[in-house]
Amino acid sequence: MSPKIRRLEGLRGTVASTAEVIGLPFREVRWKIAQAKAACELLRQSIATVRQRLKALEDRVGQVADIEAREILRHQLETMNEELQRGLDKLSDIEKLLEDVLRRTHRTRG
Repeated sequence: MSPKIRRLEGLRGTVASTAEVIGLPFREVRWKIAQAKAACELLRQSIATVRQRLKALEDRVGQVADIEAREILRHQLETMNEELQRGLDKLSDIEKLLEDVLRRTHRTRG
């Protein structure tokens, strides 16, 4: 068994060891990462737009005369805003992972 295969078995298929054995096309990987990062940015902008619209709705909800209906609507808007924030948090995690993978594709081989 070749030393690279033994190393792969020892590391249990990590990105670094797999790349050495298979010879991944890093140019293609970097292109896909760039596409994913662009999609993340578009999603981030879309979430920001939705949150702005929710804020505008919140201002309008304050004008609702029925107190019970107003509180129900405020609660729903608050829940939606919290969900959007969780989405942004997950998006940030995804972007960090993409950056990490991108760094690994640029790592020099020694």
